[in-house]
Amino acid sequence: GSVEAIDDLDEDGISEFIFQTNWFIGSHVTIQIYSFNKKNGKWVVLAENRLYQQDSYQDRIKKIDKEKFRFKIEYMDTIDDHDIRNKEVVVEIRK
Repeated sequence: GSVEAIDDLDEDGISEFIFQTNWFIGSHVTIQIYSFNKKNGKWVVLAENRLYQQDSYQDRIKKIDKEKFRFKIEYMDTIDDHDIRNKEVVVEIRK
């Protein structure tokens, strides 16, 4: 796996990060966006997605405000043509 720093999405003074898991076979990975919960002292997963491996995932995350962000995910279109599609979802920051 690998770790990639991203901006401080919730403006608590601690930057969030992306953890990317991978396997030695195949081209799909899982990315998880982590944030630190100061109340209990633990890192929590805000969102995750399974997608094709890339060099960087920062462009998939766009801050809206300190309570939510846009996350561009990949998904399998099972209705039209069974192809991989991208879409943006809004994620609320809950810790």
